[in-house]
Amino acid sequence: MNPNPHLVDLNLAGHAAVVTGGSRGIGRATCLALAAHGAAVGVHYSASQAQAAEVVEEIRRGGGRAVALRGDLREADAPGASSPRPPRSLAPSTSWLTTPADDGCGSRSHVG
Repeated sequence: MNPNPHLVDLNLAGHAAVVTGGSRGIGRATCLALAAHGAAVGVHYSASQAQAAEVVEEIRRGGGRAVALRGDLREADAPGASSPRPPRSLAPSTSWLTTPADDGCGSRSHVG
């Protein structure tokens, strides 16, 4: 499913990633790239449900697996704050990728 034959195939089949801010901008591009390399993708959004659904549909049209995940990640102890939980059916463990729009620096963590 690698769209560019000149790029290395990362072979992410069997892996899943949740991309924060995955409904637009850099997050959207990251979701599409991960899916192109075989990863199942959790498209995180806070308010952009329609945009997240579009990303999920685009990934599925290309033969990938994706779900939209809503969650407020601004402050862990804020009222209504929540971390979205990807379904275990995506993969046994999930990597989280935060995009620069979320916290200004972008980071990666792994949950198993």
